[in-house]
Amino acid sequence: MTAPNFQCGDVVCELGQSWVGRAIQWFTRGWCEAKTWASHTGHMLDATLIAEALRVFTIQPLDMTRRIKVWRYKPGLAESERTCIRVKAILWQGKAYGWWKNVAHAGDGLLEKTPIRHLFKNGHVYFFRRLIGMADYPACSWATGWTFDECVGYRFGIPPNGAAPDDIADWCESHPDDWELIYDNVTGA
Repeated sequence: MTAPNFQCGDVVCELGQSWVGRAIQWFTRGWCEAKTWASHTGHMLDATLIAEALRVFTIQPLDMTRRIKVWRYKPGLAESERTCIRVKAILWQGKAYGWWKNVAHAGDGLLEKTPIRHLFKNGHVYFFRRLIGMADYPACSWATGWTFDECVGYRFGIPPNGAAPDDIADWCESHPDDWELIYDNVTGA
């Protein structure tokens, strides 16, 4: 599949094959959910640049050899929304990655795998992440979630500070009225 002309706001989800990616997939998999594949997310700023939280929040050319799926928001984005997305990325650029958020994600993921999950809304646990409240240290799904929440007024079915990469991928896949899959080199489709 050839790369389409990516646009600002296209959402990128990646299949992580490292031990960190596999750990994220395991910890963020819900109780009865099918195998999780997405372990990283980012969003495009233009045809070639992706904004993503790595060791620091980074704006860089998208490496097309990565195992990714890319979705486009079907209603389209206004120029003011695209500008907001770009400005947020520039403001976050260089900020240290929120490693402790991954520990909190893991703790919540473990709770979701126990019978205690029924004590939480829809079985989705947002306990440890609420406790740490680290707004200054972006994690990948946090950045994509907040960007869409604040710039577009759109949520991926969950508050942005509780979203995991797989939540974002699952939402895009299950809401074809809102999202169109425009690139896929994960499944080969």
